[in-house]
Amino acid sequence: MINKDFLKNLTLLYVEDDEIARVKLSKILKRVFSNVLLASNGLEGYILFQKKQLEKNKIDIILSDINMPEMNGLDMFGKIKELDSEVPIIYTTARTESNELLKAIELHANHYILKPIDTEDVITRIQKVCEKKYYENLILAKNKEMEQFLGIIDHAALIIKMNDKQEVTYINSKFLDTLVCEKEEILEKQFREIVHKDTSKTVLDELWDTISRGKTWHTDIKYQNSKNEVFFVNSTIFQVIHDEGYEYINIGFISTSEVSEKREFHKNIINNIKQTKIEAVESNAKINSLETQLKNVQTDDLRQHELTTDLKERNKTLLSQIKFYEESLLNKDQQQAKSLKNTKSNLEKITHSYKKALTLIDTLKKDMSIISAEEKKKKEEVMKLEDVIKEQRALIKDLRDTLQNIDEDKIEKTKKSSFFNKLLS
Repeated sequence: MINKDFLKNLTLLYVEDDEIARVKLSKILKRVFSNVLLASNGLEGYILFQKKQLEKNKIDIILSDINMPEMNGLDMFGKIKELDSEVPIIYTTARTESNELLKAIELHANHYILKPIDTEDVITRIQKVCEKKYYENLILAKNKEMEQFLGIIDHAALIIKMNDKQEVTYINSKFLDTLVCEKEEILEKQFREIVHKDTSKTVLDELWDTISRGKTWHTDIKYQNSKNEVFFVNSTIFQVIHDEGYEYINIGFISTSEVSEKREFHKNIINNIKQTKIEAVESNAKINSLETQLKNVQTDDLRQHELTTDLKERNKTLLSQIKFYEESLLNKDQQQAKSLKNTKSNLEKITHSYKKALTLIDTLKKDMSIISAEEKKKKEEVMKLEDVIKEQRALIKDLRDTLQNIDEDKIEKTKKSSFFNKLLS
């Protein structure tokens, strides 16, 4: 299907020495393309291309005859490739000499069309060639844009890149500074080797399974640097598709000091409560033991009573400590809530940039997937066209063999006729 909107934005250079054919086809081409440049031979076409390049006016595709005076189409394209190695060309020819076709292949010509020219076929082939070039350039631009974006993030975030074997292939300087180590100590290590040893294997397996299916993983990941200092990184891990395969990027920001302090405070309070409860249980056990002894032993009643009272007071004190720790935990939570509220405005800015980055990355991933699918489809169409060309070559060869056989039969008949004429005379 012809995409008129796409073709309308292209500039075409048409080179043909036959004036009648050139004028006739150019009228049709000018209805489809925004700008059609005409040349009557290869030298004129080369000069025109060179002029447009100096004027910074890009020519998107060349449609050219092969056999022309002054300079043929093959020599013209050879010189043009010295100016622009990427410009595509489609040749038109009335003949299919193998030498010409081999040279066209060496020059990386995109197609050739046999004369007489089918106008719709020409326009369709031009569209396919230009669309392929357009999508290739779009992929390169998207990759460059993503690299620039990641370069900006690299200064603010902690970044790790991994291959499909879960090996670290890149770590930025900010992450190295936080880990307090050298790059050589991290590269080629398994990702699960650099996270904190307390990290659950189940969580890491689930993480990798998620990102391997092209989904994004969000979580806080615990690390420990070379100074045995624990820190948490609010991480986003996602998959990126490259020509070489898949790559996994981990972009994160260190959790705020308030969050880290809260974690440590909770941990200390819980440990203290556990220890206090253990001591209380032990004290109660001692009290019960002493009370039993008091019933069985009537001597030294006063001393036993004082000891029991002391232990009860101690138990009361321990219970008061438990209550104090529980109240402290509640008060600390309230203080943390106020502190987190004060830092919320700063975090919102970072979160906004972060979400924007994720949205752009997801968009880039979708665009790249669509582009890759389209490119695959275009390659399949090119392969089909090459099969058609092979079939045409085989047909032409069969026709030549047939013509040769016909000529040999005519010669044989002529000889026989001459022989009978002599006998009759």
